[in-house]
Order: sequence, then C-alpha cells, then structure tokens
Amino acid sequence: MRLSLPDIRRLALEVAREEGPGIDVVATTNPEGAVDYTEVVLSVGDSSEPRRIVVSVRRTASAETIRRTLQAQLRHHLHG
Repeated sequence: MRLSLPDIRRLALEVAREEGPGIDVVATTNPEGAVDYTEVVLSVGDSSEPRRIVVSVRRTASAETIRRTLQAQLRHHLHG
C-alpha cells in the first residue's frame, strides 16, 4: 500500500513536534515523474536563516519506517 502525500505530511509534522521547537514541515512533494518516492522538506532554526533539510522516503514503506527515517535524518542534521 502506498501512503498519500497528506499521510506523509502528517507523519512529518508529528516527528517535527516530537523532535523539538523550531522544526517546520515546509513541503511534501513528489519529484517529477515519481510515483513511489516523496521528498519531505523541513526547515530548522530561526526564521531569519533557517536550514533546509530534504529527506527522501518511499511511499510504499510503512508509516513506522518513514517515521524512523525522518527522525534519523533530523537527529543527524541537528546533532551531527
């Protein structure tokens, strides 16, 4: 089963809230021609100079796998 873009956005919003303040979900999008692949664009930091993080996920992955992927990438970018 393939998760919808709204489902992935909801997961990303949940992960952003759990990981701390200052993390916003900017977009969930499919690159041109992609069917099972989605990019989640996150903004981290203050609004004057936020860092953008792009996380690629497979829409056919389970919700838990997508959640873990988002968490791992955010933690990597936030804590090195």
